[in-house]
Amino acid sequence: LAIEGLRLTGLYQPQRHPKNDALIRSCRLRQGNVRCYSRHAGIRNILNDFKDGRMFYCLPDMDFGPKDALFVPLFGQPAATLTVLPKLARISHALIIPVITRMTSSGYHITLEPAWQDLDQMPLQTACRRMNAAVEGWAIEAGAEYLWSHRRYKTRPKNAAPLY
Repeated sequence: LAIEGLRLTGLYQPQRHPKNDALIRSCRLRQGNVRCYSRHAGIRNILNDFKDGRMFYCLPDMDFGPKDALFVPLFGQPAATLTVLPKLARISHALIIPVITRMTSSGYHITLEPAWQDLDQMPLQTACRRMNAAVEGWAIEAGAEYLWSHRRYKTRPKNAAPLY
């Protein structure tokens, strides 16, 4: 999307090792019209970027730990699910437009799905369940491309046995 000239804002999980952190940030910022904030910075920067005409890009199936997350089923297991998308929708009334990227023999194919019009009106648990159900569908549809090696269930509810 950034290659097409869209001005994007994203979040990332800072890495412990400074060299790894610098590499990840440089890869995300290489298009020049992208801003990337640490997930610890909160949403104020994102809201300001909305006012500046930027779009927010978020991978909702990442496990960033229990802060700002709810445990919602993903493939039948409770997964720490980020609440940032429904919260941003509530605060800003921004549309949430799912974007699906698929690898092709000639590069990538990007599909913009219909906007989720009502995410800002749902209880957080319901909104997060909707996101996870969509992720499940996309992962099943293109299973070879989903990052199954990501430890999606590393954060567990209290008293739940570890899966890894």
